[in-house]
Amino acid sequence: MSEALTGETTAPARIELPNGRNATVSIVPLGQEGWAFILHPDETQQALSVSAAVERIPAAVENERSEQFLSNFSDIIRVPLREIRDLITKVPAAGDLNEQQSRLIGQVVRLNSEMTMLVNDLLALGQIKLQAGEQRAPLRLDLLIEAAVGTQYAEFGRRGQQVTTEIQPQLPRVTGSEEGLGRAVAALIDNAIKYSPAGAQVKVVVHKTGDAIVVAVQDNGPGLTAEELAQVFDPFYRAPSTDMLGVSGRGLGLTIAKAVVEQHGGRIWASATVGAGSAFSFSIPCS
Repeated sequence: MSEALTGETTAPARIELPNGRNATVSIVPLGQEGWAFILHPDETQQALSVSAAVERIPAAVENERSEQFLSNFSDIIRVPLREIRDLITKVPAAGDLNEQQSRLIGQVVRLNSEMTMLVNDLLALGQIKLQAGEQRAPLRLDLLIEAAVGTQYAEFGRRGQQVTTEIQPQLPRVTGSEEGLGRAVAALIDNAIKYSPAGAQVKVVVHKTGDAIVVAVQDNGPGLTAEELAQVFDPFYRAPSTDMLGVSGRGLGLTIAKAVVEQHGGRIWASATVGAGSAFSFSIPCS
């Protein structure tokens, strides 16, 4: 008990109960929340289970605190951004605006929108890292990818780009988060759209290799150098060609895709040839 009072997790100990049976007991400090007192009949396998459960408790408590922090952070940041947006919409009601004023208001609207999306991306990245293993179920990756491509048809058309899919039939299911994997696929497709010129061809290829399903999104954009490839999944990284191409973004889409894939036990990588396009691929273990 003295160890727990000082904030230390006690090692499982054996005690004798009033009925003469032995039991394993552990006390785990939970910070300001108090302590967890765990008592279990002392059988070998049960004792091992208790020990494993005890080891997981501090991490679970820390995860809960982190999720609460993200929730609070979300409220603190989103409320003023929403209020700024609401105030901006009321400006025209105050009177006619000249050309310069209208242009400035438009810039404020754009910056407010970009800041809101940045906050959303940061929160999504934090939640992905906290929610490993949660809300997983067997799913068909081929259907998820077709849906992700379908949601971007209008954008492909607006840019005069063509998209094709090559999906191996009768793919096995994967166990994962439909929302998370959908976000990862969408990030790769969005990246291809942004960096491919008008009239470009974007190809999405899905096939089974060994015990994994591989998804590749190929474009014929400007490509990447070896130095750029080494950083392309880093948070907030934007290749030097980004500004020249007029590509907007926050440098978090590929980072989020990487986090999702790795939380699913997969891996993600990129290959490219300068002037000849890029391919962003990831693999996910089959169920």
